[in-house]
Amino acid sequence: MGVASTRAGCTLAELVVGIVLLTVGVGALSSTAAWVLHETAASRRAEQAAILGRTRLELLRQGPCVTSSGHTDHDGLAERWTVSASRYGASAAVTVSYRERGHALVQRYQGGFSC
Repeated sequence: MGVASTRAGCTLAELVVGIVLLTVGVGALSSTAAWVLHETAASRRAEQAAILGRTRLELLRQGPCVTSSGHTDHDGLAERWTVSASRYGASAAVTVSYRERGHALVQRYQGGFSC
């Protein structure tokens, strides 16, 4: 007849496996959190560029109907615009460019309006 063990607990091997699994899980969570933070910042930057482009188109629509162009910088966002006027109206093009992760990104917006 065997003797039943009354010892509670786990072996050293079980403890090491548990610690390794916990470490891998915590590492995965922390890298995911860092990625989410970076993507949130990139999304915010793209949103700022879109707002800037939309606002510039609206300002150009409200301005005089003449051929013109210009550029300006806003906190790392480079904005360029052109207006081409004709007898029947005008067309405007706005380009907003910025850098993200070492790459140059460009957003382009176009609109037409009557004069």
